[in-house]
Amino acid sequence: MFNWPNDLVSDIARRTCVLYIGAGVSANSSSAKGISPPTWEAFLRSCLTKINKADCAYIEQLLSQKDLLSACEVIIDKIGTAEFNNVAQDAFRRPGFKPASIHETIYNLDARLVITPNVDKIYEQYAQATSCGTIVVKKQTEHDISNFIRSTDRVILKAHGSIDAPNEMIFSKYQYNEARYKYSGFYKLLDSLALTHTYVFIGCGLNDPDIRLTLENYNFGFPGCKPHYFVSADTAMNPDLEQSLLKNCNLKVIKYDNSDGKHEKLLPALNDLVALVEDERNRKIKMLDYPPAYMHDREYWQFVKFTEKFLNTMYMSMSKKASIGILEKVARIADFNYINDVEAKLLNHYKEHFGIELDPNVDDLRHFLLQKKIALTNEEGEIVGNADAYEDLTGKELDNFIRYVYHEIPEYNQYKGSYKGVK
Repeated sequence: MFNWPNDLVSDIARRTCVLYIGAGVSANSSSAKGISPPTWEAFLRSCLTKINKADCAYIEQLLSQKDLLSACEVIIDKIGTAEFNNVAQDAFRRPGFKPASIHETIYNLDARLVITPNVDKIYEQYAQATSCGTIVVKKQTEHDISNFIRSTDRVILKAHGSIDAPNEMIFSKYQYNEARYKYSGFYKLLDSLALTHTYVFIGCGLNDPDIRLTLENYNFGFPGCKPHYFVSADTAMNPDLEQSLLKNCNLKVIKYDNSDGKHEKLLPALNDLVALVEDERNRKIKMLDYPPAYMHDREYWQFVKFTEKFLNTMYMSMSKKASIGILEKVARIADFNYINDVEAKLLNHYKEHFGIELDPNVDDLRHFLLQKKIALTNEEGEIVGNADAYEDLTGKELDNFIRYVYHEIPEYNQYKGSYKGVK
């Protein structure tokens, strides 16, 4: 199995991660005629056939220097915006590209936010079809993006526009500069996400000036913060460049084996990541290991058993219709920062509120019950003791969660007012 960083797995599982997918992902697709989407540089070179040979030398020089923004600007000036847009349609829309396995794998990561500079529609069409149209797609030009970012919807952001609206696409240096001024709110959003989420770049290059600026501002404005991640073929990453990315952008490189030169190891690595993320989301709290054996025939054991079942209750994900662990729901409702803290919070609140561990001896348990007057039930189900004490049984951080479960899962209502649950 590919060795993915634990922090990254946790961030994706908690959906505090932004997947940034570039042209390398689209390159896996093909049309019915076996045509694949071109890279940015390959697309610009295809435009040279529309230009007089005498004017191509300078453009060729810019392309050889990897100054693609300037090369694109010269091309647009030479052939005109309308012709450039038509060439773009021929390259990115009209072939009819079909999604590839990598699109399915990225979708299965079930991230809330996906950003792509790709103007093709391959990933969003797959995602919308698979989700029955529940995923929201927004371009950088739209002013209501923040409304969806703050919602629970899955969102795909088209950072450079879409081939469906060619006049809004961002290809040249002028278009970059104009967009940063006209749609400054979008770029502020990218900056904000760098603080609140972890970016993971898949199939991307390093020549996007907006992303470089965002990461550099994040790195120098907030030194010592968690890193973002850049997935790269090992053959494409020089050690000095890798160190420079970490130093200037706080960007850690995750390298996969590309000895065959075909990037065939990337998809299995991403499938491993999906498995790790699903395991993290399905991770269950284990509380029955704590009480000692002599407690197993006592009422307290039943309470612990109920609590474990209570927290590990499964529910159906609205977007994927697949069972996932309740830990994820706890993280959302109780606003915990880390799922790993949930179990510790649950176990520790007994000690904080009642001064005991979850594995007390008989004397501690008796003292606990008498001191707090915990309401017990007899064999007939009648309450013995003070039921009002249940308000103390939950910490503040779990109150909203418990109220939610009682409203959503009627079978637990039977435990109200008894030792088995909370009032």
